[in-house]
Amino acid sequence: MLKKALSLVFAISTVFLYSCGGSDDNGSAADSTDPAIVSVSPAANATGVLLNNAVAVVFSEAMEPTTITTSTITVMAGATSIGGTVSYSGTTASFTPSQNLTQDTLYTVTISETVTDANGNDMSAPYSWSFTTLTPSVSFAASVQPILDANCIECHSSAGIAASTGLIMTSGASSYANLVDAASTVTTGGGDRVEPGDSADSVLYQRISTIGLDASEAQMPLDGPPYLSETDQNTIKTWIDEGALNN
Repeated sequence: MLKKALSLVFAISTVFLYSCGGSDDNGSAADSTDPAIVSVSPAANATGVLLNNAVAVVFSEAMEPTTITTSTITVMAGATSIGGTVSYSGTTASFTPSQNLTQDTLYTVTISETVTDANGNDMSAPYSWSFTTLTPSVSFAASVQPILDANCIECHSSAGIAASTGLIMTSGASSYANLVDAASTVTTGGGDRVEPGDSADSVLYQRISTIGLDASEAQMPLDGPPYLSETDQNTIKTWIDEGALNN
C-alpha cells in the first residue's frame, strides 16, 4: 500500500512539474525574450532623405500585429505629429506618411515599448531615431516641364502620334500624372515611366539617355539627333532621383 501511495505522489508531482515548468503546449520552452529592433529605414542620422520616403522597422522576431499601430509607431517633426498609415508583414512594420514630408526637416521616429511579440513580450524600452530630409534642387514645374514642352509635345500631345499610348506631356496636371508611377505600355520589359527615387528603372530616363534601354528601342526625342542635351538629361535624372515631386 505504501508503494502505491508513493507512486501516486510521484505521478502527481511529475504532472505538476510538466504543467508548471515553463513549457508551452508543445513541450517546448516558452518564449520570454523581449523583441528588439534589428534595422530601420531611413537609417539613424541619415540626411538627404526623399520627401516621399516611408519609414520601415525590422524586428528581431514576429510581432503581434494588433500592437503595431499609429499609436505605437509615431513620427514627429519637432512637436508636430505626422499623419500616416501603418502596415505590418513578416517582421517588418512600415509607416507611410499621408503626404510628402517637408524639405530640410529633422524627423524623429519612436517605437513604443508597448509593442509585443507573438508571445506577449514587450520591448524593454522605447526605441527612437532621427533623420533629415533633403532640399530638392529641381522643380518639375520650373525645370522639367519646360524641357518636355520644348522637346516632346510635338508627339506627346492630344494631337500627337503618341496620344494613343496615353503619354501626353503637355503642361498641366496631366503631364505629371501620365509620367509618375504610370506603367509604360510600349517598352520592352515594361516598367514605370517614372519610378520616384530611381532614375535607372525609369523608362523616361532610359529613353532620353539610352542608359539601360533595350537595344531594339529608339532614343527620344524620336526625331533626333540632336537629342536632349546632357544638362537636360541630368535635370530629369536629378528630379527623378529626388523623388519625382510634383513641385
